[in-house]
Amino acid sequence: MLSFKDIKNNKSNNPFATVAQKYAEDKNENKLLLTMGMIVNENNQILSLKSVEKAEKYLAENQYSKAYPSTAGVAGFLEVSQSLLKLKKSEVSSVATPSCGAFAVAFDLLKLMGVTKVNVLTPTWPMYYQFLRNKHLDIGEILYFQNGRVQFENVVSAINAMQPNESIIFQAGCYNPVGVDFTAEQFQTLANLCRNKNVIPVIDVAYQGIKQSITQDTDFACFNTNSILIQFFDKNFGIYAEGCSCVHATSNNCQQLLEDFVSSNFGAVPVHGQYLVETVYKHFFEEYIVEMEAVREQIHKTKEILFKCLEELGYRGNLKEQNGIFGYFDLNEAQVEKLQTLGLYVMGGGRINIGQVNAGNAQYIAECIVKVMQ
Repeated sequence: MLSFKDIKNNKSNNPFATVAQKYAEDKNENKLLLTMGMIVNENNQILSLKSVEKAEKYLAENQYSKAYPSTAGVAGFLEVSQSLLKLKKSEVSSVATPSCGAFAVAFDLLKLMGVTKVNVLTPTWPMYYQFLRNKHLDIGEILYFQNGRVQFENVVSAINAMQPNESIIFQAGCYNPVGVDFTAEQFQTLANLCRNKNVIPVIDVAYQGIKQSITQDTDFACFNTNSILIQFFDKNFGIYAEGCSCVHATSNNCQQLLEDFVSSNFGAVPVHGQYLVETVYKHFFEEYIVEMEAVREQIHKTKEILFKCLEELGYRGNLKEQNGIFGYFDLNEAQVEKLQTLGLYVMGGGRINIGQVNAGNAQYIAECIVKVMQ
């Protein structure tokens, strides 16, 4: 007879959960967990935007239907996403998905098209491996960042060597974890190369509006043909609990397929986050733009605080040049483990959430990091 007791390995394969567990077991009263993938203020509170709060109130006063939505998602939300990505509605197939559920739909489409291997650029966001394994796709690795710089020629060479059954994931900006992005010119070169090689790339747009204004943060927009774009609305709107996303295939020939993948993976997709994004865009967008400028300025100031502490201790890295909400210190596994003995819990490579740094802990964080780097 089958029994849950027969399960041999019930340990998490999620690296974030693993670090969190170690942190919970640490008795150090000064310990810090800096792994959070959310925008927070200096008091460690989640970003709350007035424009989003107004959208919440607007929706409460103008009640939307609680009926099951169209399988594709809320039409107005999809149009917002298409507009921000500079996609023409008539030339794409688009569906709404629940946050990281977007990867399930995108990878289902790739598999249907004959892709059996997806390449990730390293170092990278570790959850890609989880999502790809769940869809039984082989994983390739291409070195992206080393010795403080993007290894662009290495990426180009790897794409040139790809087989017809391969795809690749590109991050659109605020590259997680290293914070160093392709330039617009490099993106254009990669887009042309993928088209010429008939490689269908997946563009992960997770931080639009964090590097610069959401209407200007479009260096990746050249991937407008023969590509799959995944756009997330959680970090940039501060709606993690209602996080929503879109999957766009740059062909109008995939709509029913995408909707079928949504149905088979999720049944129905929650709509509240979709309505929030649509409402902010249509009614409170100017206020949102101003608020996000202040958010970017706060991230920049926090990096300056930490960088000053690091520099005084001899650090000569590129923290100030990194984009996005993380700081990356290119630490090896032994150095990351040594940080834990000092009470500092970070992700692989020494990735920390900049938002969790403040004037009260910056010196301690800097001292720990420099100590393990020596």
